[in-house]
Amino acid sequence: MSGTELSHRRSRVFSVPFGTDFCDAVVAHVLDRASDDPMAVSNIILLLPNNRAIKSVTEAFVRKAAPGLLLPRMVAIGDLAAAAFVAGYHYT
Repeated sequence: MSGTELSHRRSRVFSVPFGTDFCDAVVAHVLDRASDDPMAVSNIILLLPNNRAIKSVTEAFVRKAAPGLLLPRMVAIGDLAAAAFVAGYHYT
């Protein structure tokens, strides 16, 4: 990619202000971005630090989302097989 192409790409990394519940902030952002198309949520991959974070974000979705919402794919970065999948490596 040239420098010009990189400058036009939108950042997909977000920060959460200090004192704000991380899980609720992530869920609110995801639901806000997909408000027009609820099925768009299922196309998202959330990279989280561990399985406990995945459980907490799942619970936040249950609290905030409408019934029947498909959850995004959540991957624990600490899981080596999942990290390799995200990076494009395949174990044989």
